[in-house]
Amino acid sequence: HFSDISETFLRRLRPSQDRGTYLKRIHRLLLQNKEKLARILTRENGKPLKESLGEVEFSASFFEWYAEEARRLYGEHIPGTAESKVCIHVREPVGVAALITP
Repeated sequence: HFSDISETFLRRLRPSQDRGTYLKRIHRLLLQNKEKLARILTRENGKPLKESLGEVEFSASFFEWYAEEARRLYGEHIPGTAESKVCIHVREPVGVAALITP
């Protein structure tokens, strides 16, 4: 839904720790439903159930890792072109992205 996308876009204004909480919740939900998700993967791809379970757990680990990284999102100070100048690198979410992968 388009309204869901606009709500997601507004989440970028929330502190990174709050966004990390969302990612942690996704991690937990993936692990709580890993058997069901693994069965779906097995039916769709024909891979062994044990391999599908590993894939779900591996995927969930990315959400956990990024949730922890969200706690450490600080701007980086980079030396400027002159001694009196400093560049600040700020990470800022841009919104929804769509990816097509193999």
